Amino acid sequence: MRFSSGKIRTDMNRYTFGVPFVSMVFLSLAACANKIIETPEKIARTMAQIVIEQDKKAFARYAVNQEGYFQIIQLQLESEKVSGKGARRISQLRSRPGKIIDLEQVLLTVKSGRHKKVALINSRINASFGRLIKYAKRDGVDLSKASFGKIISASSRKFHKLVQYNIYFTITAGSGDYLIRLKAVTAIPGRFYLLGNIKWRGKYRK
Repeated sequence: MRFSSGKIRTDMNRYTFGVPFVSMVFLSLAACANKIIETPEKIARTMAQIVIEQDKKAFARYAVNQEGYFQIIQLQLESEKVSGKGARRISQLRSRPGKIIDLEQVLLTVKSGRHKKVALINSRINASFGRLIKYAKRDGVDLSKASFGKIISASSRKFHKLVQYNIYFTITAGSGDYLIRLKAVTAIPGRFYLLGNIKWRGKYRK
C-alpha cells in the first residue's frame, strides 16, 4: 500500500509562533511519554464499536486536530534526530509528492488558531464517517446489531515514538462479514489519530 501525500503552506507573514499552544503540546507530549502505542487490534476494535454505535462525536475525537497534528510533527522531528532518516516521513508530512517539508519551520510559523491544512484534513475525515454509515445502510446492514469481526491486514511504518498503520478489518452483521478500511492511522504514546479517511468496502469475500 502507498501512503497519500499532503500539502502544507508556510508563510512567515501570516503565521506567528503561538507560545500558549506550543506549551500545551509539549505538556501533552510529556504526559503521554510513558504510555504505550496502540496496536492495530485495539484501534480496529475501537473504530468498530464507534461504527456500530454510529457515534459521530466519538469518531470526531480521533480525526486529527491541530494539537494532534503538531504532536505528530514534534515526534517526527524527534524520530529523525534519533534515526537520521529525514526522508522517511509519515503521510501528510510532505508539501507535494517527492518534496520534504521543513518541519521545524512549520512549528515556528503556525499560529495558535485554526490551521487551514489541519482543518481541511479534519473535515474530510469526519465526512468519510458519514459516507460509511450511508453505504452500510445502502447495503442493508443493521449496524446496531453488528459486532467486531477480525483484522484482515495491517501494514505499518514504524518510527521512534510513533507508528502509522493502514488497517483492514471486518464487522459481522447477520450472516455476512463487511470490510472497513482505516487509512493513515497514526499512533503516538497514549492515543491515536486518523490522518486518512475511514471507508466502507462492502461485503467481505474470502
